Amino acid sequence: MIYTVRTQDPALQTLIPTHLRYLQHLTTWYPLSRYLSISEASCTSRIRTARAVTEEMGEGPAQRSGIRSWANIHCDHSERDVQKVVEKQGTRLDVPLTYLELQDERIPWIDPRDWMEFIVGSGLYPMFAGLSVKQRFLAAPIWKDFWDKFEKLNPHHPIFELDLDWGRTVGLYIHGDEGRTLKKSGFMVTSIQSCLGKGFDDKRLKRGLGGHIKPEVNFAGHTFTTRFVSFVMPKTLYDKKPEIYHDALQHFSRSLQTLLDDGVRDPYTKELYKFVVLGCKGDLPYLAKTGYLNRTFNSGAKRGATEKIHGICHLCLAGFPNYPAEEVSSCEPAWLATVGLKLPWSKTPPFIEYLHHDCHDPATFFW
Repeated sequence: MIYTVRTQDPALQTLIPTHLRYLQHLTTWYPLSRYLSISEASCTSRIRTARAVTEEMGEGPAQRSGIRSWANIHCDHSERDVQKVVEKQGTRLDVPLTYLELQDERIPWIDPRDWMEFIVGSGLYPMFAGLSVKQRFLAAPIWKDFWDKFEKLNPHHPIFELDLDWGRTVGLYIHGDEGRTLKKSGFMVTSIQSCLGKGFDDKRLKRGLGGHIKPEVNFAGHTFTTRFVSFVMPKTLYDKKPEIYHDALQHFSRSLQTLLDDGVRDPYTKELYKFVVLGCKGDLPYLAKTGYLNRTFNSGAKRGATEKIHGICHLCLAGFPNYPAEEVSSCEPAWLATVGLKLPWSKTPPFIEYLHHDCHDPATFFW
């Protein structure tokens, strides 16, 4: 599958067209721009189109324009040979795909540092604040506003002990989910995203009461431009080798930490940008697997069960004896006093081991 991308932003013309075959799947990717018009088509349909255009244009113009290379692709191996043509013509996204060597397995992945270096080096840093390239002068004030508000809510976070340029410091989230292949088998997707974006949609008011552009959440926009996948892992692999997923997360976490320790320098402006991971997002089964959580809805007491009760919440002791999880009618339920009282894991998760987090309540990293 390939995508056709069009943009009116001159600063992004150098990115179009960009193709990236992601890992071992059949997608071809066009990430990274603020305003994109994206249409989807199979590789075979593009090959047939190229053949029709070649017949109309003639061999000479088709050869000079590069269309002839597409027309020569055999439809029986369309996906494989399209990728070869894309790479030969230099229209592939310049983000390296490497491999993690783990437990005698090779896991394809995109290092988070490679993602950030590409985005910063392409002059697309403003996109982390939900801005277009033309609005880059607003990125620093927006991030300073974000960190001012974040500090009020999280005064004990260790990043505030660091000497950082808050206008050039980006907040990131880790996001994960277990998807499904065409054959309905599971695979785990791990990605990163900016804390800020374009809000919920492009129609909402972007200015605060004082007339200043305010930080917005990261929901609007095409997924290819707001979520940056690092690696996927088939369920058959992490079922067979349960610790291999956490081994991959260790490499992932160490790379993310270098984005704060060393930062990424813009090769043109020489400005240094740093990135701070503030949390891990996902549904509860994903958080339970990633964080070694031993208190989830799956560990709560079942009707008629006699086994030991482990509670149902990784943030408090709800579900334990004397702390009923169903107590929601009171403003002061018994479980409220137990928030942050006991860690929800017996083995330290990779994210907690390598990344900055609130030491007063480490479990809040997972939400």
